[in-house]
Amino acid sequence: MSLKKDLNNIHDKSYKDLFSTNDAFLSFVNTFIQGEWIDKLEKDKLILVDKSYILSDYEELESDIVYNATIGEQNIIFYVLLELQSSVDHSMPIRLLMYMVKLWREILRNSEKKEIKRKSYRLPAIVPIVLYNGTKIGKRVKQL
Repeated sequence: MSLKKDLNNIHDKSYKDLFSTNDAFLSFVNTFIQGEWIDKLEKDKLILVDKSYILSDYEELESDIVYNATIGEQNIIFYVLLELQSSVDHSMPIRLLMYMVKLWREILRNSEKKEIKRKSYRLPAIVPIVLYNGTKIGKRVKQL
């Protein structure tokens, strides 16, 4: 394995360990995401979900951290994907879309058919987050 890949894996593991605690993850999203719903997230209603996907082209794409969050009393669910990147990947939007579709397919597969056929049935919203820790800044990547 190359030194660059080893360093990327160390960064990925460090971030994954850090954001695998509800406190750190909640602090992160409260700092960087704006919206009415973000203030309704509660630490005790965040559930870390271990996910890894193999897409149809057999390339393993791992969504490093996935949280399932119930908001309020209405049982609204948000899946928040945190994808850790140490180099610019211009295919990231399509990769995130593939993760999202895989999550939705899994939810549909695990839902009862009568539930899915109801007019009121809705798939959960997915909030994709890319955490970039590289040094290159592309045209669309802004440094915080």
